[in-house]
Formats: sequence, structure tokens, C-alpha cells
Amino acid sequence: MKLIANFNIKGGVGKTALNILTGIRLAQEGNKILFIDADSQSNLTEYFFDVNHKDKTIADALLKQEPAENVILKGANEKHPNIDLIPSTIDICTLSEDISNFRAREMVVARWMKSNINILNQYDYIIVDLSPSMELINRNFLYLMDSIIFLIEHGDVSSLRGIQKFNKEYMKDLNELEIEDSTKKATLINSFKTGNRSIINYFNEQLEIYKSLNIGAFLEDSLLDTVINESDVIKRALLEQEDLRNIDKRYRNKKVEQQFESFIEELKQKEIL
Repeated sequence: MKLIANFNIKGGVGKTALNILTGIRLAQEGNKILFIDADSQSNLTEYFFDVNHKDKTIADALLKQEPAENVILKGANEKHPNIDLIPSTIDICTLSEDISNFRAREMVVARWMKSNINILNQYDYIIVDLSPSMELINRNFLYLMDSIIFLIEHGDVSSLRGIQKFNKEYMKDLNELEIEDSTKKATLINSFKTGNRSIINYFNEQLEIYKSLNIGAFLEDSLLDTVINESDVIKRALLEQEDLRNIDKRYRNKKVEQQFESFIEELKQKEIL
């Protein structure tokens, strides 16, 4: 079992889209997948299941110690029987605040996972959708990750800053908690654009500057060769809950499809997946 996430503390970089598409692709390859929606925006739940549900959430697991079998929705989407889901609702918006009063609050998720390890080990991949922040519930999950794929939106300098801020706080937390950093990391430039050259040139300049800062070695080592172009086909795949390969030919984008294939293969080669 591998615990993974596409992530940035800067919102709008495509983390939910790539979490879903990655899970669908891995499931189609025969892997058993569990999605955990730990974001109160519930975007993964909305796209993959139903935002107006009354089912138990990760909050029930962590606050009420509900066992995994009581919070996991088996085959939540009939198109993808290999994917199960722990859904989210807006009600989990206070989860970080609620667990802040727990003993060893940074280990709340770790304790729940340990007590349910027999169930969780039945999955090849657990993919967690996190909010764009360093709030406590996110840190609980991030300390446990086998792999994190950081997303930079092409042309958006704020997404570069998001990685820098994350890396600074993450390493400080690990040092204070005396946790070894064994998480594998990759960085993808997402929503690649070919439009406004002045903005793109500025972004490229900033990218080079960030490579020379304290996260320079991290960016140099983790930056993937693959990029994924900005395209409406990603949005269509989400709306149809489909793999990019299964989108209607009228709407398919071969280049983006090939880029996504390359993204998955590169992650496998680097043992991120």
C-alpha cells in the first residue's frame, strides 16, 4: 500500500483533477484504490461521487474512531468498481480545530491508520485529496506520505512560492517531531501555457531564481521532464468521471493524453507510484 497525494498550499493548481485521474488510471491497470477526501471543499467527492450525501466522512473516523469498514464506500462510482472512497462534506471544515485538543495531535491520522491497517493494506494506493493549506489535518497526512507530487501552475509564481513555504514548514515540523523524511517527491509543471510570452518569461525567470534558493536542490531533483498542457479535456474527464483515453473522440486531446501517459510512466520510473 502506498499513500500518495498531488499537493500545493497554493489553490487552483489542479490537485483534485490529477488525484482523480491518477486514481482512475491506476485502477484501470488493475490496482485497488482508496480515495480519501480530506478537503472541506469536497471537490473530489463532488466530481467522483455525490456532494449531497449523508455518508460518514474522515471526520467520523478521526473524531469518533469509526473503523475503516464503516467509513469506506465500496465502489462509490459504478464506472470504477476498483475505487473505494471516504467522502467529505462541508462539515469537516472544523476538523483541524477539533483534533487540535487531542493528545499527540500530529499523530491522530497515524493512530487511526495503524488501528485499521488490515483493511487499508488491502489497497495498492490510497490517494488523499487535501486542502491547499498547512492546517493540522493536512500535516497529519503529509507526515505519513510515501509520495507527494507537487504541482506548479505554469505562469503562476504564487504556486512556486507555495512549494517554498510548504518545504520550509514541513522540514521544520519533521525536525521538531524527530521524523525522518523518507517521502519520495516529484514536481510537475501543470496547465502548461503557450500564450502571453511576457508572463511566461517572467515565470521562467522566477523558476530559475527559486532553483537557486534554499529549495533549489529539491526543485532540481524533483522536477519532472513531463509537463501537462492547459486543456478543457481535463475538465471534461472530471465531469464524465472517465480516463482521458475514454473521452469522446470529438473532445479528446491527443497531446494532453500523451502527456498524462508520460506523467504516470515517469512517476513509476522514479518509484513515486
